Amino acid sequence: MAPLLSIMILVLLTLLAIGPAMTWVSKGISLVMFFLSGKLGPFVIVIFTLIYPWIVTTGMHSALAIARLEAITKRGFDPFTRVLTLLHNITQGAATLAVVVRTKDEELRATAISAALTVLCAGISEPCLYGVTLKYRKPMYSCMIGGFAGGIYVGIMGVNAYVFFMTPGLITLPMWINPNNTGNLLNAVISAAIAAIVTFVVQLFMGIDEPKQEAVSE
Repeated sequence: MAPLLSIMILVLLTLLAIGPAMTWVSKGISLVMFFLSGKLGPFVIVIFTLIYPWIVTTGMHSALAIARLEAITKRGFDPFTRVLTLLHNITQGAATLAVVVRTKDEELRATAISAALTVLCAGISEPCLYGVTLKYRKPMYSCMIGGFAGGIYVGIMGVNAYVFFMTPGLITLPMWINPNNTGNLLNAVISAAIAAIVTFVVQLFMGIDEPKQEAVSE
C-alpha cells in the first residue's frame, strides 16, 4: 500500500497546498520583475544574472513561467526570463567545458562533456548544475561572472524572446528572430558569446578543487 498511499498523499498536497502556494510565489516574482523593469529598465537583467544560477538550483526558476507567459501575452515578447535562461545555459556549458580542460579525472571529464553538450544544444542545465558546477562550487562563481558580463550587453542593447515554449540553446536560436528587428538575433548571439568566453576564461583561471585520491596500499 505504501506506493499507492504516497501518490495519493502527494497528489492531494500538490492540488491543495503546494500548487496554490507556488502560484502565489510565481505571481509575486512576476510583479517584482515588472516593478524593477519599470524602475531600472533593461538593466534589471544584470541584477538577476547574479542570482539566477542559485534560483535554478532551488527549482524556483519554474515559477517564472507565469511571468514569461504574462510578458508575451501583454507585450508580444519576453525581455526577462528567456534572456536569463539563455545566459544561464550558456555559462553553465562554458564553465563545464573549462572543467573538462582542467580536470585530470577521466570520469568527471566524461560526465562534463556529456552535460555540456546537453545544455548547449538542448538547453537542459541540470546535468551541468548538479553534476559539475554546483558540486565544485567555483564553476558557479564563474557562471555568475560570465552571466553578469553578458547581462551588461543585454542591458545596453536589449534582447527579446518571441516564443514561449522553448528553452534557450543553440538549436532554439530562431526564438530570437524578429522580422522587424533583424539585430535582435545577432545581439542574442553576441550576449551569449560574451557570457561564454568570460565564463570559460574565468573558470580556467580559478580551476576546481578536486578531492585528492589516496593511494591504495597492497
